[in-house]
Amino acid sequence: HYIAWQNEPHWIANITLGDKNSYYQFIASWNNRSEAWHITIKQDEAIIIEGVSLVLNVNLLDMASSKKMPNCMLIPSSDNSRIERIDFENVIKADVKLYHIVTED
Repeated sequence: HYIAWQNEPHWIANITLGDKNSYYQFIASWNNRSEAWHITIKQDEAIIIEGVSLVLNVNLLDMASSKKMPNCMLIPSSDNSRIERIDFENVIKADVKLYHIVTED
């Protein structure tokens, strides 16, 4: 499944990630200067990722090393082959979706 995106340039949601039903704080912010979505994920006070840019077909959690990291991948992807990079509109309109894929421990 994928994470539902809100129609806002900055939003925060509590979401379940991985297969342990653990909640994480998911923060999405659009940066006009870099023309990119930046994602921060926290659990309690532990930072899983901070300010990581959404890049097509790249797992957001690749660089995470926290002990509280969920056992999943978060991969932005699109069925539209004409989309070459992520922008504000194609995420808001769900042309690009952030897929949540549970992995083995």
